[in-house]
Amino acid sequence: MDNDARERPKVSRRPGDDGSGDSRFLELLRAAVRQREWDALTLAKHLRVSRATAAVVLRGTTPPSAAFVARAAKLFGWDADRILKSREEPAHPHADERLMTADEVAAYLRVHRNFVYELVRYHEFPHVKLGTGPKARIRFIPSHVHEWLAGQRPGK
Repeated sequence: MDNDARERPKVSRRPGDDGSGDSRFLELLRAAVRQREWDALTLAKHLRVSRATAAVVLRGTTPPSAAFVARAAKLFGWDADRILKSREEPAHPHADERLMTADEVAAYLRVHRNFVYELVRYHEFPHVKLGTGPKARIRFIPSHVHEWLAGQRPGK
């Protein structure tokens, strides 16, 4: 096996992986550790961190610090800047937005709450349904509300 294949192991996505930069980094780190048949102590020695730090990062219970990522990238020959940049990107395009309730949307649009529910009922308004059945909750992504409003025709 050549050195390039050893340093950059191919990894498959795990079910339930949220796609964030940290989870991609952890997946790559775990694959590299497995390939070398290392344990947390061996990894800790190579990265010059405590065994406990290496163990909790490998388990995924604590997100890795920027210093940990930089040391691991240097050790395994990865691009540290690229990894650190991917950690800054949200896992989902709307992950940093707080969902709005129907009351909040109604107040923003200055209409009655029932009008918002009527738009939802007739599929004329962007919404997210949380759950199923009669107790399901309706929430709204602020950027979608703004886009919907921008797409409305001005009155004459």
